[in-house]
Amino acid sequence: MRVGVVGGGIIGLAAAEALSRRGAAVTIFDRSGPGGGQSGGLTRIFRHLHRSDAQTRLAVDARLAWRELERRSGRRLVGAEGVLVAGGDLDLALERLVRAGAPAELVDGRHVERLLPILGRDAGPAVLDADGGAIRVRRALECLEGLLPGGAIARQEVFGVSPGGSGASVEATEGSLRFDHVVVAAGAETARFAAGLGIELPERRGVHPRLMFDVGDGSVGLPCYVDRTAAHGESAYAGPVGSSPRYVVGLSAGETLPLGAGETTLGGGDDFDELYARTVAYVRRAMPGLDPDPVAFRLCHVTALTGDSDAFGVWEREAVTVFAGHNVMKFAPLIGESLARLIVDGESDAGLPRFGAPDASQPVDASNAAGPHADRSHAAGADRDPRESAAGSGDRRGSALGGG
Repeated sequence: MRVGVVGGGIIGLAAAEALSRRGAAVTIFDRSGPGGGQSGGLTRIFRHLHRSDAQTRLAVDARLAWRELERRSGRRLVGAEGVLVAGGDLDLALERLVRAGAPAELVDGRHVERLLPILGRDAGPAVLDADGGAIRVRRALECLEGLLPGGAIARQEVFGVSPGGSGASVEATEGSLRFDHVVVAAGAETARFAAGLGIELPERRGVHPRLMFDVGDGSVGLPCYVDRTAAHGESAYAGPVGSSPRYVVGLSAGETLPLGAGETTLGGGDDFDELYARTVAYVRRAMPGLDPDPVAFRLCHVTALTGDSDAFGVWEREAVTVFAGHNVMKFAPLIGESLARLIVDGESDAGLPRFGAPDASQPVDASNAAGPHADRSHAAGADRDPRESAAGSGDRRGSALGGG
């Protein structure tokens, strides 16, 4: 079976690696090479806590998938720093983690200060997600690429994907190439390819700045931090850059600079400058142990499906499978396996809930969809606990907590 994968980010590579292990001959198309787009950067947060029990359980499975990838590659890909979640209903957060089988405990403010000394002395209680940590992004991309057969990556621009006959074609820089199946996992470019297939993704697009700071005393191994308290005027997420004495911080209260359909650049700089300044001001107030002058920043794409910044789904059009979502890097090895099972093994649900919403604002049940061209989506992120208002697991408007 010959499979073309459009997109060389973490999802495309994970899918290609899983497909290859199942005997598929895989070609990955990415004009800038692996990790040059939405999966770029040095770090992401792996967290178990989500708004629904289903997604939290899925994160537990994803952690096992990361460990299996670590075993195959021989390298550590997710750190053991842990994740502190402050604010919201901590009892509910702890209950959800324990119910899903994720090691967790409620810790008081003094314990929080010991674990994360960059915080001020007014730290409150938090839930410690003990098995969470910082994803080593570049190392993960390198490992997945290294597990692929030589010559699997084609550094070509893709202009379109066309299903037809018993397969699908990829229209790329060096011509039209024919495959038995094509997977589109192109990050911020996915909606454009989906539109060419007649699929309108329920996607809200934007960009989100994430700033990097030096740790003042040079400490390493600090836990990740999700701040939902608004005690310092903002909600935020933060985490270490591998084992270096650096820490990244971003605001997560829906602070996304919007992009319209087809847009790839911002119209003006005032909104960005304001968001940048607010992030620096938050660090000065909430994290006095960081040097307040940023050493770098990254403008991250947000591709949140409407209604939940952690939702993702799969839409199919004949021999083309389109993957879309946001904050998906933490799920990447599991999603790769699921896509391979869907395409090669023919598993209709591939272990994910089944929804279909190519042109709706919310995923809807598509179990009765009829006709050979009915859109089908295997999506996660729709069964939120009604008690959940701010359980400390990321903002629904797109926080880039783990975007991939």
